[in-house]
Amino acid sequence: MSRADRKDKSRGGGAVVGLAFVALGLLGAVPALAARTDSAVHAPPATGQFAYNAFVPARAPGFSYVDPVFHETVRRLTTDHAHDDIYARNMWWSADETRYLHRTSNPDFWDVIDVATGTVTHTGIPNGGGFAADGGFDPVDPNVLYYLTGTDVHQVTLNPDGTFTDAIYFTPPGGAPLGDLGGKMNWLDASGRYMLVRYGAEPSVHLYDRTNFSAGPYANPIDATRSVGFGLGLSPDGQFVVGYDGRAVGYGGMGQGLSWRIDHVNRALPVTPNYFWGLCGNHGAFVSASDGRNYMAVSDCFSGTQLWRVDITNAVGDQSPGTGPDVDAQHAMPNNKLLASWPTPGEGAGHVSAVAAGPLRDWVFYATEDRDDTFDGGTGDNTGRITPWHAYRQEIMAINVMTGEIRRLAHHRSRLDDDYYSQPHVSASWKGAVVGFSSNFNQPGTQGEPPVTDVYAIPFVFPAPSLSSLSPVNVGGGPDGFVLTVSGRNFVSNSIVQWNGTNRTTSFVSSTELQATIPAADIATPGTAEVTVINPAPGGGTSNALTFTIQSVLSRHVVPRILWPST
Repeated sequence: MSRADRKDKSRGGGAVVGLAFVALGLLGAVPALAARTDSAVHAPPATGQFAYNAFVPARAPGFSYVDPVFHETVRRLTTDHAHDDIYARNMWWSADETRYLHRTSNPDFWDVIDVATGTVTHTGIPNGGGFAADGGFDPVDPNVLYYLTGTDVHQVTLNPDGTFTDAIYFTPPGGAPLGDLGGKMNWLDASGRYMLVRYGAEPSVHLYDRTNFSAGPYANPIDATRSVGFGLGLSPDGQFVVGYDGRAVGYGGMGQGLSWRIDHVNRALPVTPNYFWGLCGNHGAFVSASDGRNYMAVSDCFSGTQLWRVDITNAVGDQSPGTGPDVDAQHAMPNNKLLASWPTPGEGAGHVSAVAAGPLRDWVFYATEDRDDTFDGGTGDNTGRITPWHAYRQEIMAINVMTGEIRRLAHHRSRLDDDYYSQPHVSASWKGAVVGFSSNFNQPGTQGEPPVTDVYAIPFVFPAPSLSSLSPVNVGGGPDGFVLTVSGRNFVSNSIVQWNGTNRTTSFVSSTELQATIPAADIATPGTAEVTVINPAPGGGTSNALTFTIQSVLSRHVVPRILWPST
């Protein structure tokens, strides 16, 4: 492989589109971080300003409203009803999570949209046409994005004045034609070091280390025949090539999950993939979790009602329908975990997107999709056509793959029909600060036109931690420190335990438990100390304080005095 000569060009001329930002908080001030975490039925309003079948967000850039049920802010990002390629991967969002990449039509280009305001900051960016679904933002540099042509990968650099430069970044060896990877997963890992690219005859999927392009691709490229159209990509931590086999294979004929463990030392891929899940081959997302394992958050399409966390190192074998480990056996494999069950089978085929990096990397976003909720559907009575309703119906939610905690964010309000773009297609930004989704808001279109679909976003601001108990609750002074276990809620991988306001070395156990190393100097003087936890994560915050008691040495080691009888 050799890099082609860079051919810079500039696009500009009033690239910042003068669209006014409309700041409309329709419900006024609401408590932040009010997402519901229960499992109750929460139907949308039947009547009033936010009536389920009547409310449509104003067609203005950046228009926002507060979901009347879950109290999270929903912001309009696009207004032109053009169909985006938005899917599970993170590459639709800039590395700093402030920009969204929107595909326009007539002409077919990309716009860059400011997530906070809805303003178009850059326009007319080439997207590769038929390869547009594979392009996207760099995971590290917020000003860089990529698009593919039939012959090259191009790098676009955004300038502050609304212009951009376009340069050839990668050309396959020997001028071999590029192929697509399915447009569903990141072909760059979260660190930006590793790159997956497809070119030439099968086996066509090659892995490169971007810090050493001159070394060429890793050995044993992957044959993409069984995965074309279903997706191949990299795990967020860059340790696996992952993907789907969406053919009529797997235990229930619903497809399979595939993984290839990368040998970075010897710069090679396995000759054959590992088959780790035979109950669904699509509608999943890959997580490099805080416990050091890699999981796929994926539906059990065989039952149609469950979302699972699946360890991608498990082995179920290349299954033909009805063979190999059955449903119960695959559920019981090491580290697999049931995350959620849905009341109706249709919602088990929803879409999922995972956070790729940072302290929120244990979280995935899920959109339930009930195909019984059609345009102007529901019972035609005074309930506003929202009867019957059930828990989790037509929702955007966040799910923690380690603890199973669910945070219900909004009703996506998109009616499901045969139009592909009416499906919500959730997509998380790289570090989870925002989740985007498409919705038609019950607008079926007129005169044979497709439904009126646009892209919306919900900021995912994680709540402050809260403390419930300490273990131990007291200790006597002495020459040695100790390990303090802190229990509570809303801990993340970079939570920090503070002792009287000073940071202490902290180990993350789970979202409900931390362990902190308390040195001997902290307990040298009898008295009390205030223990708190801070979350540097988006939204962050400081917890309530719990009191720890430091006893004197004598109070802890009192030797009873023995009085001997006189002789």
